[in-house]
Amino acid sequence: MNPRILDCNADIVFFPVRHHSPTAALLLSSLLQKLKPAAVLIEGPSDYNDQLKELVLDHQLPIAIYSYFEDELGERSGAFYPFCEYSPEWQAVTKGQKQGASVEFIDMAWAELSNLSRRRNLYSDEDQGSIRYISELCKQLEVDGFSELWDKIIEIENPALADYMSRVHHLCYHMRIFAGNDQEIIAREDCMAKFIRAAKEKFSGKIIVVTGGMHSYALFARIFGSDEEKSEFTRLKPELVPESVIPWWLNFGEQTAGTEEQSSKKTDEQVNAEKEADARQSDKEQNIPSSSSSQETAEQINADKLDEVAGSKEGDKEKHHAPILKAKVRGIALTPYSYERLDSLTGYESGMPTPGFYHQVYTDRRNNKSESYRVLLTKTISNLRKKKGQQISSADLIAVETSACALAALRGHKEVWRLDLIDGVISAILKDERNFDIPHPFLLAIEESLRGDMVGRLSDKASLPPLVLEVESKLRQWDIYPQSFERLLHLELTDELASAQSMFLHKLTILHTPGVVLQSSPLDDHFDNIQALESWSIQLNPGFHAAIIEASIYGNTLCDAAMAKLLELTQATNNTASAAKALLSACLMGLKELAVELKQNLLDLIRQDSDLLRVGSALNHTLYLSKYDTVLRTKPIDSVQDLLSAFFDRCLWLLDSQGASSYDNNSIEHLMRSLVETSEQLKIVNVASAEYFIDVLKRLRSSARTGAFLRGAACGILWTKDELKNDALVDDLTYFSNPSTIGEFLNGLIALAKESLKQRDDLLKSLDQFLLAFSVDQFLEALPKTRLAFSAFTPRERHMLAQKILKLTQQTNSDIDLESDFDIESATQMLVLEDRIGEAIKRYGLRG
Repeated sequence: MNPRILDCNADIVFFPVRHHSPTAALLLSSLLQKLKPAAVLIEGPSDYNDQLKELVLDHQLPIAIYSYFEDELGERSGAFYPFCEYSPEWQAVTKGQKQGASVEFIDMAWAELSNLSRRRNLYSDEDQGSIRYISELCKQLEVDGFSELWDKIIEIENPALADYMSRVHHLCYHMRIFAGNDQEIIAREDCMAKFIRAAKEKFSGKIIVVTGGMHSYALFARIFGSDEEKSEFTRLKPELVPESVIPWWLNFGEQTAGTEEQSSKKTDEQVNAEKEADARQSDKEQNIPSSSSSQETAEQINADKLDEVAGSKEGDKEKHHAPILKAKVRGIALTPYSYERLDSLTGYESGMPTPGFYHQVYTDRRNNKSESYRVLLTKTISNLRKKKGQQISSADLIAVETSACALAALRGHKEVWRLDLIDGVISAILKDERNFDIPHPFLLAIEESLRGDMVGRLSDKASLPPLVLEVESKLRQWDIYPQSFERLLHLELTDELASAQSMFLHKLTILHTPGVVLQSSPLDDHFDNIQALESWSIQLNPGFHAAIIEASIYGNTLCDAAMAKLLELTQATNNTASAAKALLSACLMGLKELAVELKQNLLDLIRQDSDLLRVGSALNHTLYLSKYDTVLRTKPIDSVQDLLSAFFDRCLWLLDSQGASSYDNNSIEHLMRSLVETSEQLKIVNVASAEYFIDVLKRLRSSARTGAFLRGAACGILWTKDELKNDALVDDLTYFSNPSTIGEFLNGLIALAKESLKQRDDLLKSLDQFLLAFSVDQFLEALPKTRLAFSAFTPRERHMLAQKILKLTQQTNSDIDLESDFDIESATQMLVLEDRIGEAIKRYGLRG
């Protein structure tokens, strides 16, 4: 590695960073203050340069740049560039602009880069651990992963500038060598190098280049290195084994200059080498842009880069690149972010774990303080007391701090670090509980404190995408803009204004807008008489604005965005149930053209789906459309009767040919209720389908492979439609009268014929006789499912049934106390006791 890259007084300083590193942020801020450079070039989306001044408005961090586009094939892609106070890139932008330097982002625009990368966060380093060099170094230093490695050699040590430059450049130099000819990395470095050359040509003062450390030396080599040095970063060296590059760490103290002044001195050989390299580079560089400050320059550089990437590089003829698609729609804007999203431990593709911890470290070190863990420990105790009402004893606190300090000393840490604190809590308080996966409130609280709860907010002066402006305008126009408190909005859907508001809010929900929640709708009770009333809860959520900004990837208007999102969801799960649900959603949102398209798609899918419950779910959605067409605004699709008939017939065919023995009772009940409801809808317009339904039910009733629940349901439907006589129903009840099946049969029967059963005295009498004929053991076996079957009746209905049975059996209330306070468990225990006493009396002849 050329030692010139360590020179902090060079004309071009390559400052390597880890995104969201407190140490890097503090050192960079100090260096910017000292050098006062003419230009600051930062790894970031170059197509944001025209809006760069917006980045330093009075925002509340964290925030992110969100870049998105849709290509010619309709594929959408978006990426985030998040910033918090301790991000080196944020310090570079704010300090550079404050000092009057020319500040620019120099990375590829996401619309071009996404063809090579599928990452959602361009400031993440989740893939660093997969580099062989890093994995081997982690083994040597006995740390777990790249984050702990970086903490050990940088954050915990908190080195001076010269030491930092030496450590990071050596580390990242070898990382970059092992990355080899990665297409994404090479393409990005080509783009950044062209920006650096353009700035070098334009500015006479110092230039600071702030990029992820792995790019730093490769960029240095492109600007100042020989052809051999340049090619070193575009090919993989298979002969290079991890052990050959490990020693830099073992003796890196000898390579460190010790002081910044010492490292900045140039030997005569270095000066001459610089002059020769500059002369060679000047001869080779042609058509260099005269300015890199405009959007046109950024686009030209990106275009030039793409032309190069499309061909072979450095003689590597085996590389193949995917075709580069032009962006049909593209946008870039600021969006609020949060520490939860920034935390890689919460599942997001982000930079460092536990951002709240690093924020505290940054704040303390900036103020010349230490022992950040004490502040977080105090915050944890306070949160537990305020939010959970839990107190932590002094003894436990002493034990946690003692354990954390001991672990830090054992691990060679200069101060207690985040894992020391977590492990201190586990060792001092959790003990054996963690073995049983029991979450401990103290551990959860400490993890929450380490994560931090900061949520970003954009300045009122920030420009917003058209979608956000449209949503905010409508919400204010209707006086339903979210507030800090919950507001309930009741909409009578037959009213024109309320209907428009409903469609608007449904569009927001399909875009997953936090704080907008549908509390109740006409579809909540599918089979009872309902009112055309919707109830919504609206409350300002921290993620409200971010969600709408990020939904701009789907379109610049709410209608376009909702339609695109709905189509994406439909295509992701292309089956009848999801397509029918999408049709319902399109009607709820008032998307007329899409509703017509989805209806035709459903008709094509019906014949292909052989999953009974899935087709039944689609039938249910279509039934809602038919039953509530005025409320759900289905007029644009003329009629859903053809859909209803098609799904009804398909369900019956599947039920007739496959049966339903493999499905649970709740699913069968829901399906049979939908079929009954649909048959009533189709009785007038499609007599053949209604008759087909009766024929299928009769075959189910007579089939030996039909389960007890389904047969009970089929009997119940036939009975209520007068297609089954009482005697035949009693015969079926007799067939299933054994203790193991009578409860299942009754469950199906009552579910579909509840009202009819209350009116048929003869069946109630027969049922009573069956149950009385059971022995105590048989009754106890049948009791759970029989009790479950009768739970469909309300307590008042059960009381009336009991009185009716007493009357039918010529008993009175005095014979059986219906007002008894005994619960069913106590009554069952008494029955068992009485039976045992009776057996004992009989066995010993105590009664004649």
